[in-house]
Amino acid sequence: MEETLWLKFSGTIRNNGYKVVGLEYGIERDAYILFYEMFKRLNPGLKVVDVSDIIYEMRMIKDRCEIEAIKRAGEIASRVMEKLWI
Repeated sequence: MEETLWLKFSGTIRNNGYKVVGLEYGIERDAYILFYEMFKRLNPGLKVVDVSDIIYEMRMIKDRCEIEAIKRAGEIASRVMEKLWI
């Protein structure tokens, strides 16, 4: 399944004639290197640029649904902690 996803993703890039793509250079260095090497093998000649700063900035902005989910998760975590400490 993962292999099919890679092929579809690479096919979409080639079929649309993309020359440059953005890639988030993740914190998990080993996973990133594996992904990057496989990606480059499937897409020779494609320029890959680091878009980490853009992604990090976008993650700081939350919409109403995300804020509500964060609040709900906090409430659940709080109740769990109360049960654990009784």
